[in-house]
Amino acid sequence: MNLYDRHISTLRDALRWQDYYDSVKQLFEFDMWQTLPPAGRPFRGEIAGFLTKQAKAQLLSPAVADAVEYFSAMPQQEFREIRHWGAARRFIRLYRQASRVPDDLEAALVTCSLENQMIWREALKASDFDIYRPHMKRLFELKREVAQAVDPDSSPFQVMVDQFDQGLKSEDITRLFDELKWAIPTMLSLAEGRSSKADPTLLSVVAERSAAERFMADFMAGTGIDRTRTSFGGVIHPVSYCIGPRDV
Repeated sequence: MNLYDRHISTLRDALRWQDYYDSVKQLFEFDMWQTLPPAGRPFRGEIAGFLTKQAKAQLLSPAVADAVEYFSAMPQQEFREIRHWGAARRFIRLYRQASRVPDDLEAALVTCSLENQMIWREALKASDFDIYRPHMKRLFELKREVAQAVDPDSSPFQVMVDQFDQGLKSEDITRLFDELKWAIPTMLSLAEGRSSKADPTLLSVVAERSAAERFMADFMAGTGIDRTRTSFGGVIHPVSYCIGPRDV
């Protein structure tokens, strides 16, 4: 096996283990939303923190460090496949975070995130944001600490942007929102003059559950999502973030 293939094998194994750990933590999230009583949340958060430390330890091996160094120095055009390049970017990001963020800090973030989901649900049910406010503040503080640990020379916001849109600069986002601050009020003022002529019943739509399910089934079939790895269920908001590594 040549050097490239050896490091690709290391990368593939490491990412698969990370997917294992992530899938277990996602099952915890699902359980918390469905059946876990409030008194069980602290221990469940403790388990999630433990798994986070185990996932980090799996990344911090000499073989992984060698692969990270190898791929970090490789230009995009030298990767044999575009998916290798994409996987390497995720691989390097995970390794850098694991090697720079203290175990207890990362575990605290995971535990806080799990607990906050349930507190947010209670605040939503009570229509009282003040229930969630102090917990959200703590979550922001932890995210900021993690970002500063990953790259103390960058702003925390830029570090978090890189996790989802690598290469996008916070300055570009600021410029975009500056433009929107001008454009949206202008569009609203133009719309106000026409709103009195609009038929308000156009915004009143009754969606039957069976029709919504048929629509989602057609959408899933059209996008190639495997129905044997998905399920329908009632949620507070129409978003699913508990997706396994082989769903799509």
